Amino acid sequence: MWSAIRIAQVVGSSGAVWLSGNIAAVSMFTVPAIRQAHSQDGVSSVVLAKVWKGVYEAGKALNPPVAAAVTSSFAYLAWSSRVGVRLPKNCSQLYGLAALLTIGIVPFTLILMAGTNNKLSARAKRQGGAASVPAYDDEFAKLIDRWGILNFCRSLLPLFGGVVGLVATLA
Repeated sequence: MWSAIRIAQVVGSSGAVWLSGNIAAVSMFTVPAIRQAHSQDGVSSVVLAKVWKGVYEAGKALNPPVAAAVTSSFAYLAWSSRVGVRLPKNCSQLYGLAALLTIGIVPFTLILMAGTNNKLSARAKRQGGAASVPAYDDEFAKLIDRWGILNFCRSLLPLFGGVVGLVATLA
């Protein structure tokens, strides 16, 4: 039983921090590259929306299962500490909070990012390349900037979850 708890602690805290970095990297590296390609290199917003869509779909396939595994680890630790299985009982609330923060990426995405995601996805479905849209599309630039900021904010949820989980582990 002790090894299962240690494994859950490692999976929970390290997985949450990894998830945070994975999400944040898109905002820190991919979005600026898309913006530069659009504003300086004249790449079509339709083409770049398709690039964004590919990155978004890759994250959508990977991140929710990772969040579920991390959340399950924290939930197991919260339950284990409530029943007093070699963990201090006061850690239950911290592990529960860590679980909620980590899985919080799902409602954050559905509630706060859905509108922006839908607009960018619709743009990605358009046909044509550079010749069919203006060289610089201000609406696209605002959408991709907004998405980058929201995505970065979303990345903080599992980061805080990982930190809270680590605090509970060290308590």
